[in-house]
Amino acid sequence: MAAHKDFRWLSVEITYGLYLSDHSILDEVDTELVVLSGIMIQNLKTETGWHLRGTRRIGVTQDEVEIIQQCIEKVAAFCGLQLTKVPRVADIEHELYTHHPSIQIPTSPSQPQSQWTISAKNGLDGLQLNHNIPVPSLGLKDCLVKIAAVSLNYRDIAIPTGKYPLYWNSTIVPTSDGAGTIVAVGEAVTLLRIGDKVCTLFTQAHQTGFFRHEMRETTLGSAVDGPLREWAVYPEQGLVGAPRSLGLVEAATLPCAAVTAWNALKGLEGRKVGRGDVVLCQGTGVHWLVALQFAIAAGATAIATTSSARKEAILKDLGAHHVVNYNTDTNWGETAKALAGGEGVSHVIEVGGESTMAQSLKAVRPEGVIAQIGFVGGMGRSEVGFARACAIVRSVMVGSKALFEEMNAFIDKHGIKPVVDERVFGFEEARQAYDRMVEQNFVGKIVIRVSS
Repeated sequence: MAAHKDFRWLSVEITYGLYLSDHSILDEVDTELVVLSGIMIQNLKTETGWHLRGTRRIGVTQDEVEIIQQCIEKVAAFCGLQLTKVPRVADIEHELYTHHPSIQIPTSPSQPQSQWTISAKNGLDGLQLNHNIPVPSLGLKDCLVKIAAVSLNYRDIAIPTGKYPLYWNSTIVPTSDGAGTIVAVGEAVTLLRIGDKVCTLFTQAHQTGFFRHEMRETTLGSAVDGPLREWAVYPEQGLVGAPRSLGLVEAATLPCAAVTAWNALKGLEGRKVGRGDVVLCQGTGVHWLVALQFAIAAGATAIATTSSARKEAILKDLGAHHVVNYNTDTNWGETAKALAGGEGVSHVIEVGGESTMAQSLKAVRPEGVIAQIGFVGGMGRSEVGFARACAIVRSVMVGSKALFEEMNAFIDKHGIKPVVDERVFGFEEARQAYDRMVEQNFVGKIVIRVSS
């Protein structure tokens, strides 16, 4: 084991004069609850005995895991707690609750829950409804959420059908977009309280600033269990207060598509969409529609593309200033450029990938921004004229919690209502909801109502 000086400080709150003497593991003891890469250990004196609790958080290296495991063993031994095995970080809380009768678990539903899971290599047939699943235990900084609704993204069908370009766990509770009500909180929760309406955060570790690759290990529905279940436990940092002007079905549409659209339009300093800008939104998918709504509310001119007269009417009802049919106008990039006064559009919401990028580059003005937020058209590497366009091409990975909160304030201020598909599915109809996503014959977000 490397010396403790090679790692960040770990302190344990000790009361009533209890100090641990093994300084190879614990060099310092104070009265502050200190976080080591998200692992918190708290030692409190109670009338019934020593109360020891650990909980899992985000961003732990293997070396830190080893230190934490040794700390847990030593603190447990000092308090007379017998562990039957060396605990994994994910099992720390379970082991301590199991072997120490003085530990009280925060309130959780006594009845088991139902949840959907999806398994690799089975396509959509791997989507299964499971019953009698224990509700996760609640850690110090965790919140128990009664899930009200979940919405689907293209990613949710790309994962089981082998089209998702990033890693995902072989069996997982799917989806990333959920909303619900907090019904219990851990003892150290300070940001939220019981009764708050909340949305899930797509990438749990992305609190502010730019996205980093290691954050992918905290994305819901691929690396971390998503909200397609009756009850879910997430750290308070992984939840965002829902807009007050929206119901929970509407709020469930926000975590991926809406935050991504907001990031595409407002996430790049010096290039935030505002009055006088021209935004090109491709199609009537979930990202495009909410980007269209945001752009119009920000005072920009909105140009939309679509493939049918029916969808053209929907886009105009939402406020699109110009609508171009890309089936009848295959050179729609040049058309959009002309509609923007000949100079080109300031922002393109690009979700088609390789199949549409060439037209996006024709439409954008010099120093304009193309925000790549999807891969529906493929992830090829063909040459499409980036240098000639003199534009900023930016790949957007959803967005941070700070952007989410900023977006919610904008939604409340401007009274924006997310577009929800005409059919809302029941919890046990999740497979039908997935099938509807595959068919691509819908407008807005497909929502699954989990509870009333």
